[in-house]
Formats: sequence, structure tokens, C-alpha cells
Amino acid sequence: MKSRVGLENDFYTTTFDWPKAKRTLFDGVGKMKEGTEFFFRGLRLLAGDVAYAFRLIRKAAVGFILSPREVRTLRRTGRDLISFIPFSIILLLPLTPIGHVLVFSFIQRFFPDFFPTTFSERRQQLMKRYEQMRKTMDPTIDVEQMHKTSMGMKLATQLTRL
Repeated sequence: MKSRVGLENDFYTTTFDWPKAKRTLFDGVGKMKEGTEFFFRGLRLLAGDVAYAFRLIRKAAVGFILSPREVRTLRRTGRDLISFIPFSIILLLPLTPIGHVLVFSFIQRFFPDFFPTTFSERRQQLMKRYEQMRKTMDPTIDVEQMHKTSMGMKLATQLTRL
């Protein structure tokens, strides 16, 4: 009768499984670490975009004409800043994990441009590749020289183009 109703693993009659609890705890900690890294990488990207936008604004204020790509970058950064505030409020709301998934999937479905681009998977992956490339490079080469290399220029161009 218990198996037909789905009660063969009764909570009160089974023993506590320490290895399973340990695995679950380590999995949860790993996911929390990944989420925190994703969020802070997105914040670093947003800060870099804002700094670049201020340089572009200063360039335009001096009298230079901005290229269409630079204008798109300014618009994207403005949209990211405007959407970052509600995005972080929703992210910090004390919802259950299922609630966060439902809210974010609803928003992504009906308002696809709501999320800041710095928190997109594509920009995050490019940033990871860029950081890995910086770690593997010779420590005597500084960042400015890296931008002059073909791979560094390609990654830097992809990061600013997004």
C-alpha cells in the first residue's frame, strides 16, 4: 500500500543520509559561488561600460563627432543603467528560487530588453575568455600591449561591440 501511494521512503522511518546531505551542501555552495561570480562580473562590465560612456560624452563635449558604433554604445549603456535598478531590486527580493525563475522567465519572455546586457551570457563568456587570456599571458607584458595584439584587439572589440 505504501509503495502505491508513494510513501516507501517515509521521512520518519529512514535514517539521515550524511553523504547525500554533504553533496547537496557542496552543490548549493558551488551554485551560490557561480551566481555571485556572475553578478560581480556583470557589475565590473557595467562599470567599464559606464567609464567608457563618460569618455565618449567627454569626447563629444569637446567637439568630436561620435561614430555610429559609439552612439550605439552610449544608448546601450544608458538602457543598461536604467534597467539595472529594477533588475537588482527583483534580484534582491526575498523570493523562493522557483519564484525567481518564474519572475525572470516571465520578464525575459515578455520584456526581452529588460535585462542589462552586462548580465547576458554572451558578454559574460567573452569576459571570462578575456580574463583567462590575461592570466595566461607573460606577466612582463602589460595590458596596453595586450590590446595591441590581434587576439586582444579582437576580444576588446567584441566586448565593446556588445
